[in-house]
Amino acid sequence: MSLMLKLVRKLKGAFTEKPEVVADDFEFEHFLVYHGLIGTSPPDSRNFKDVRADIKLAASSHSPSQMAIALKVPPLYWEDKLKSVFLELEGELGKDGLIELLAPSSEAGKSESESTPLFNADWRVRANAAIILAGFNCAGAIDELTASLADTASNTMLSFPHQAFALGKLAAESEQCRQKAREALERYLFDDNSWIRVDAAGALAQINPEEPGDILLDAVLSPHILADYTAVAVARKVNSSRLLEGGEKEQAAACAIISGVIHAASATFPNEIVFETGVGECLPSLIRLLKERQDSIRIRAALALKDWIETGDNREYLDHDPAEELIYLAKLAETDEISGVIEKELALVGEVDGYLSQNMIRSAIVLAGRLKDTASASRLTAMLEPDHNLLGEALDALAQIEHPEASDRLLKLAAHLADPEERASREPSKHPVQDENGAKSKLYWQTLRTMGMAPTREVQKFLLTASRDYSADKRQEALRSLVKVSEALDSRHGKTPDDRILDRIDDSLSDKAPEIRIEALKGLASLGSLRDPDKILKLTEAKEVSVSRQALETLSELAKKGHKKRVVQAVEQRLAGRLDAYQKERLNGLIAKISMII
Repeated sequence: MSLMLKLVRKLKGAFTEKPEVVADDFEFEHFLVYHGLIGTSPPDSRNFKDVRADIKLAASSHSPSQMAIALKVPPLYWEDKLKSVFLELEGELGKDGLIELLAPSSEAGKSESESTPLFNADWRVRANAAIILAGFNCAGAIDELTASLADTASNTMLSFPHQAFALGKLAAESEQCRQKAREALERYLFDDNSWIRVDAAGALAQINPEEPGDILLDAVLSPHILADYTAVAVARKVNSSRLLEGGEKEQAAACAIISGVIHAASATFPNEIVFETGVGECLPSLIRLLKERQDSIRIRAALALKDWIETGDNREYLDHDPAEELIYLAKLAETDEISGVIEKELALVGEVDGYLSQNMIRSAIVLAGRLKDTASASRLTAMLEPDHNLLGEALDALAQIEHPEASDRLLKLAAHLADPEERASREPSKHPVQDENGAKSKLYWQTLRTMGMAPTREVQKFLLTASRDYSADKRQEALRSLVKVSEALDSRHGKTPDDRILDRIDDSLSDKAPEIRIEALKGLASLGSLRDPDKILKLTEAKEVSVSRQALETLSELAKKGHKKRVVQAVEQRLAGRLDAYQKERLNGLIAKISMII
């Protein structure tokens, strides 16, 4: 690349408005809904006394438009408060009166209906109206609720989860309500918006938990970025153990739910979600199915549950002792049977037909990564094409399997997804930056991570540039992979990495993002490189506890890797300077720890 072109790119980056991470209200509302939180009422919001008075005035005036104004309050925070107010009015209004206030039928067209609560332009009003109608079992409003849901999906989306679950609740009132609610919700099970898919699945699950129906089972088996939330939403209503006793699709859906809930418990949900949903008690049924027939969905669920049981003290709180099942799985892992199942499924990639077979293949890919199945690496590498529908899963699996042969495809893929030179020319951010194309950005991050398991000089060179990315998450992942690649190419063979690599790591010690400073410290420890001990010692005084702790750990690791004398000298020199009592105590502790190294 010419010097002029590099300069132009640098100037372009300098004058480009820095992207900012914008809070997503739609996502935040869903986080509150699914994690059982109520949020807060805005500082300038009305008090309960005023809202109660406004609602009573609207009711006495029989004015839907006045009621809409009164209901402009956050639904989760106000749900119980609003219920108490409408309980006071229930005897006076009755169900028909509530419907006339919240969802009056309109012949005059949309413009008139927009002034009524259930079709109001404010999402809070719609949500509160739906919650109240469902809470008071107003079956007569089923048509208005289904019509409002359709409008909400394209206009006031923040109200969607509240209206979907209100429909699910109202479905219990009659067979007609059940049918209309199912038809309305099923339309959104495969929506382009993953949160709407989660809402629809969770609401449908509460309609008939004993017989979920084929379309809901397909939704559980179908892949999307919030599949773990779908699993949790459905598992809260549908008994997974009962599903495991059903037909093939029910069994597969139960396995998908188990895998999803276990994943959720390790990510955004607390560990208790596994107990709450009953998933933790499913291992005996899973083992019974595995003894009948082994497939990738069953194996994936069983191994996920095994890992969870063996984590912490989870085993102690189960209703049964899983010793026998755990022994069976341990023996299974020692054989080549799982590898055979993986190979069989991956050979069918071009013959995918239906959600069940899709999930079977995706589960095989997950297993290949989890078990570091090198025999699968070539087939997974073949999936590293920009338009391959299994690209994300293949990248995740290969990130766990060292396979240098994947380097060429990874480099081509990365070049298709992003321009590392251009990204490196922009002002670095302290935090991850939300790019315009979120899906493409995530794939690029996954590619950077997977490059760490494809150690070649070409990959190393690419990562050297990518580790200067403007977005902190890409910068961190590229640096981590750069260290892995350098360790495989050089350190394992007793060589010292190229100065450019060590310079990049040293520069990262001064990065504005604490996560990257930690990554750089870990990198120096992994590579056994000690060029400037004072620079590391300075980080022991970092205001971020995680950074200062890692700096001490890095010095200790470097002492173990042949730098004991230099580390001790540098620490003693530091102790001779002006330090507070706490810093002296920490450094003296480090000296004591190092002195035990032979």
